Amino acid sequence: MSLDAQLSGRSLERDRLSAAMSFWVNVWGDLSLGTTWGLRAGRLDTLFDGGCVATLTGCAPVEEPDGSSAATRAYTTFGVTLSYPAADVAWFELGYDNSTSTMGQDGQRRSMFHSREAQLYLSMTLFLDSLYAIATAPSAEQRSAAR
Repeated sequence: MSLDAQLSGRSLERDRLSAAMSFWVNVWGDLSLGTTWGLRAGRLDTLFDGGCVATLTGCAPVEEPDGSSAATRAYTTFGVTLSYPAADVAWFELGYDNSTSTMGQDGQRRSMFHSREAQLYLSMTLFLDSLYAIATAPSAEQRSAAR
């Protein structure tokens, strides 16, 4: 869990309801373009019943995460991905993802297409079963010797 999630209060989310849709289209050969749209609502866990916390310098007032008193937060997700399988052994993805709260700390609505939490990524997935099949397959010499 990242420090940002702990400071923003996202780490305190207890209950979550989410829905997302993804669409994929083959662009050229095995190259695919995908998009994801989603909504998520999360209920934050309450650590304190209000009041204050005793510190060395006195009593510090307890505030809800993000400075608001709402117990439920709403989030949107938008993503675009280019993906390509390589030799049935790996899957490469280059994408853009934005998952953010619908309401900013300033009380203004945030765009679901871009925010500070948006990120570009490159990922590779290895198919272990294909790698195992290649590693354990008999060589041409072993096949000819078995005949």
